[in-house]
This record gives sequence, C-alpha cells and structure tokens, in this order.
Amino acid sequence: MTVRLLYLGAEEAHVRADLRKKKLTSRSSMMGRTTLVISLIVAALLSAIAAQRTACKTGDIVFLLDRSSSIDQDKHNIMKNFTTTLVDSFEVGEKLVRIGLCQFSDNPKDEFYLNKYYNKEDLNTQILKVDYTGGNSYLGRALDHVKDYFEESRGSRDQVPKNLVVITDGDSHDDVEDAADVLRDRKIKVFAIGVGDVHDLQLLQTVGTPERMFTVRNYDVLHSIKQKVVDAMCDNPNSPPPPPATDSP
Repeated sequence: MTVRLLYLGAEEAHVRADLRKKKLTSRSSMMGRTTLVISLIVAALLSAIAAQRTACKTGDIVFLLDRSSSIDQDKHNIMKNFTTTLVDSFEVGEKLVRIGLCQFSDNPKDEFYLNKYYNKEDLNTQILKVDYTGGNSYLGRALDHVKDYFEESRGSRDQVPKNLVVITDGDSHDDVEDAADVLRDRKIKVFAIGVGDVHDLQLLQTVGTPERMFTVRNYDVLHSIKQKVVDAMCDNPNSPPPPPATDSP
C-alpha cells in the first residue's frame, strides 16, 4: 500500500511538472508572437517615417500664386510670407528639393525656374520681392503655362516627385480641367489652397482629389494649414502598408 501511494505521488508530481512545462512553453510562445507583431509594427512605422523623410527631402516644387484684383497688396504679402514658410519646411538644395515660382492673373508671369536658386535664403528673398499687379484670374491659362517648369531645361529632374502648389482666392475666368489633366498625365501632383469664397468644384478639377485641396476662410488664418499642406506633399504613396492585425491566441 505504501509503495502504491509513493508511486501515485511520484506520478502526480510528474504530471504537475509536465503541466508547468506546457504552461511555460505556451507563455513563451505567446510572448514570442507578441514580440513578432510589435517588431513588425515598429518596422512598418520606421519604414513609413523614412519614406516620408525621403519624399520631403527630394523633389521639384513649383508655386503658382494668384495676383489678380481679388487680392489686394496686403493679402498678396501674406501669401508670399506663407509661401516662404512652406519653403522652410523642405530640404532645399541642387540635389534635394528644388523650388520654382510663377504668378498669374490675366497672364502667367515667370518669376524663377527650378534651376535658379538652391538655398532657402535666396529663394525666400526672391519670393518676397515678387510684385502684385491685379487683373482677372485665368488659372487654366496659368496651369497650361506652368507645365513647362517641369521640363529638364528648366531644372526639373526625371526620378523625383513633382509637385505644383496653387494658391488662389478667386474663381477662374477660364476652364481649368483640361490643363490640370495634362499635368496629372505628366505625373505632376497638383495641390490647391483656396482662400475665402472660392469655387470648390473648380479647385477639385484642378487637383483631381480632395486630399490635395485645402481651404481657409481668409488670409489671416492661412498659416493654420501649413503643416497639413506639408504633410500631404510629403506623403509617399509607395510606402509599405502596415502589417495585418493578428488575433491574440
């Protein structure tokens, strides 16, 4: 009887030890899966951040500013200052981000091409110097004209993102859709910033997607959307998607 009790006690101890081992193995496996999921998420986030930094640090950006009569001199100055804050958000350089500038009213006015200035100080000095004329707003004509800024002879490059940023506060007197389609066919992303009571449909025709359209009620709050504009411009559509969600075991 004593021997049998000893045998049963030893067997029970063995079973308990085996259960503890299985629990430890299961816990270790669970921790391993959790660690793997966390590692995948961190890797995806780091990859997305790296992709965004790359998109922010290289590219050809042209600003197209409205200088028609719907904008007075003071508002035009605010627009120019806002443009310089956008320029300050990018890594400007000959092999990094290049900046060009064009204005428009009745006709487009070339200010400088992408191969003119390669540092922020010179760029911002020239942006603040551009003049105001008044006149009517012909955005379609300006979009058709500004596509030539993205030619190699004007300093544009093949293997970098190409962005056009339009800032306007009035409805165009001409059609914008055809000219905007040509820009998109050339892989040029168009972003539009509308100030005041602007024609949303016309802006949407200009950019092609609402994610690239921004509106503010007046020039005094233009600065409030700066980061949104920069983030949209820095977005890299080729960045990897986040890993799929994994159910807990």
